[in-house]
Amino acid sequence: MGSRDGTSNPAQLRLFGDEADARRETGREEEQMPADPADGIALEALDHLNAVTERTGAARFTSPTSIKERIKSGAALEDLLLVIDFCRAMWWGDAKMETYIRPKTLFGKENFPEYLVRARKWDRDGRPSLLGGAAKEGAGDRRLEAYSAHVKGGTP
Repeated sequence: MGSRDGTSNPAQLRLFGDEADARRETGREEEQMPADPADGIALEALDHLNAVTERTGAARFTSPTSIKERIKSGAALEDLLLVIDFCRAMWWGDAKMETYIRPKTLFGKENFPEYLVRARKWDRDGRPSLLGGAAKEGAGDRRLEAYSAHVKGGTP
């Protein structure tokens, strides 16, 4: 079995029998479990992102770099998952905006803190439907502006 860096460590793999089952379920059968806890958290968030964006096979997001940067900045797994869920609720179904449901956008140094503030408010509000079946070209932009204003207590 290979790891992300192309090496293998059979002795280490034998120690992680349950993790091998988890890797098969998530499509990471040939990877070792990460030694750094931040790697594990980043991969869990990446798996969630792939699941909610219905990405499989070669289309899966595979680079946890921007996610790991947010973890190093203090983000918890719950924060990462919340931002993913919020942005999906905001943009999924909008052909223009759903392309932005990707690690680079969601977890970018400049975007993530703002998305997290909005996502926490959305969560406190009971996770209301933000886009749903009413998606139209660019609707995600307008809903994001409207929800941002709501979070800040005003109107767009």
